[in-house]
Amino acid sequence: ICPKPEFSSTFPSHCVIMSALASQAQHLRSELSKFKGDIFAEGQMDICSQTLACLDSLICALDADFDFARKAGRKRPGQTISQLQKQVQYQRSKVSQIQGELDELTTSKISGRLQHVWLLRAGLSNPVTPARTISEMCRDFLIDESQVISANSVGRARDCFAQLIKLFNGRAIVRLGLALTAYSESGESTPVAIQLIQDEAGMRLKSYSADVSSFLSDCSDGNTRLNRSRLSKVQNQNVTVFNGAEDIAGLAYYTELIAMSRKDGPTIAATMLQTCQSIMDRLVEGTMHTQSCKQVRVLVLCTGDGIMTNENSLRRLVLALEKCHPGEVRVSVVGAVCSSHCSNLTVHVAVCGKLTKNTLASNLLTANCSRLYKHLLHDNTEEIAINLCSFLTDNANTMFDSNLLDKFIGLQHVYGDCVLPDKVLELFVAGRLEGDELVSFTRRAFKVLYEVVVAVQERPIVTRFFLFAPCVWGILRMKMLGVPSSILALRATKPRKDNELRLRRFASYYDNDNCIQELKSAALALRLTYHATSITAKRTFEDGAPPLVKLSSGYVQEQTSGELCALLPRLPADTELDLTSSVERLLVTGSHITIRFKTYAGFPYKLWELSCKYNAGGCAAAAEMFLSTDPALLDYGF
Repeated sequence: ICPKPEFSSTFPSHCVIMSALASQAQHLRSELSKFKGDIFAEGQMDICSQTLACLDSLICALDADFDFARKAGRKRPGQTISQLQKQVQYQRSKVSQIQGELDELTTSKISGRLQHVWLLRAGLSNPVTPARTISEMCRDFLIDESQVISANSVGRARDCFAQLIKLFNGRAIVRLGLALTAYSESGESTPVAIQLIQDEAGMRLKSYSADVSSFLSDCSDGNTRLNRSRLSKVQNQNVTVFNGAEDIAGLAYYTELIAMSRKDGPTIAATMLQTCQSIMDRLVEGTMHTQSCKQVRVLVLCTGDGIMTNENSLRRLVLALEKCHPGEVRVSVVGAVCSSHCSNLTVHVAVCGKLTKNTLASNLLTANCSRLYKHLLHDNTEEIAINLCSFLTDNANTMFDSNLLDKFIGLQHVYGDCVLPDKVLELFVAGRLEGDELVSFTRRAFKVLYEVVVAVQERPIVTRFFLFAPCVWGILRMKMLGVPSSILALRATKPRKDNELRLRRFASYYDNDNCIQELKSAALALRLTYHATSITAKRTFEDGAPPLVKLSSGYVQEQTSGELCALLPRLPADTELDLTSSVERLLVTGSHITIRFKTYAGFPYKLWELSCKYNAGGCAAAAEMFLSTDPALLDYGF
């Protein structure tokens, strides 16, 4: 009788052991194959030849012992039709998902509609950057460059973002009206101040013709139509709303650029009415939800660049505002004279001798400043610099003779270091030079003259007359140093016809004997405008006081009078100066400064004297004087 085999105890353990060994052998074989592949990848076959032979034999032994070669050729069991259909459906979904991701990277539209990401990129871009530039920048986002969004679409996206900002800004005004509290028993609210600063923007748009008189009387848009036959001036407004005395920072109110067919009293009044009426509409909307406020108190504080035009427009504005929300809003209007505009007019008088219309056509000095520093030097800087260098190479010793040092020190004492800076006077100390020293000095002199004559950064603009001052100093500096007009001659390049005409006219003016006298008179008069220009360019002073405190206290008039008294005794130091015309120009300029800035000596500008913050020592005396002031002097505004 044969013994019965014990399958139950030996066979299962043997299979488990073989299975574990096969798994380890499979892992070992894959690592050996990977190591063999790394040797070939690194190109180390010659060095590792014995290692490769051992690896091949070991891999063959593993294949033979564990039958890996036969197992690798086994066929997978067949799949059912439903399993194959599920795999096909899964692969199609993966292809669709990858195709969608590819479309997002390579195309701008999905189902014929522009993707939102491109609208966001266009709307959040720098508003100063042109729309065409933004369109070209968006083209570079894609893998394959293509036009993804047009300049018109960029403009529409920006308009949408601007409208959203204006919508949120209007809601903020409504919330401000909701927060108003009653200030008196009659139910009048705490005062809301609307600060409106207007100025002409440096651009032109197509003009919309409208019946301005009907707009002011009915407070409606009226019938407007596009007048394509003329370009309009553009008015820019900076509006801030203050809620009583506690709101120091204020809330900015955003407005659109306003195109005007003309810049007169009725038109400017219509533009201000649009802004003030929209703010008052939102304030009334906010106070409708409160029980305490029955009437909104509004103060409109206006200033702008046109002095007489603003007064005309403010009288029209107050009549129009009285018809907006009668009984719900009590409005007052106060107009302030723009100090920077006053300063600009005084510089105009200093340069031209009097106020003129169409300045570039009626005054030779301003016309030639514009020709040289706005057109000729800008378009031909390199060739003019080469001509200047050639002139200095031949005339450096003669031009900067040390015997002339005392003369130019006296001229600096008269005209100031704006005309003759110290680095120019240092060139007269070198004396007569030869050889390498002359070459080195010529390079140094060219660097200085290029900086003070050619590389004047300002471009003169009539609406900002203070930009003419560096141009006047530059031309006068050329005349004093003896720089000829021939350095402007263009030989290497052919100038355009307009520049060729400008060049001939400037050379004719520059070579005229009366040119230097006019330049000297203008440079002297500009010395009187330093204080007026500097004070109007500041927001605050070292002690934290606003410019209005200095303007109202007579600071500009006092400093200008002191400058004039110090300047008059110095004039005889320039023996070639026409004293009659120069003194006349100085007196006229000083008179303009005194008269124009005297406006700030009255009310409402003197209200700072009642403030303990800015007039701690004299506020009590100012209050007592205020009570005894003639009411006619206090009734400023409408």
